[in-house]
Amino acid sequence: MGNNQMVSFDYIINAYLKEYDIYIPLIQRNYKWDSGTASKLAADLWKAYLNKQETYTAGMITLHNELNGKMQLIDGQQRIITLYMLLKYLKPHDEYFSFRMERDEGSIKLNIRDKAI
Repeated sequence: MGNNQMVSFDYIINAYLKEYDIYIPLIQRNYKWDSGTASKLAADLWKAYLNKQETYTAGMITLHNELNGKMQLIDGQQRIITLYMLLKYLKPHDEYFSFRMERDEGSIKLNIRDKAI
């Protein structure tokens, strides 16, 4: 896929988040969105769905392919984590995707596939 193309969350999840070992590199900040910011994303998505919008721009998501089956989530981690939490809230037993946080390696493992944040 080329750079700077608009794609769906479904495409990102199935083509990248489910297929690669995705991690948030140590240089990235921790999850910082408060409930108001996360709620705004959820409300905007819901409104777009109700209005049958064909497109909704959620912002940039940047992945860096390391060519070894691993990809760094460089930009968009706040949106991806919020999306994951929303999906887990709606259907807690479904498996969507997983990723890990490099800063947590060697400490308690955080496998988002199995646990809500």
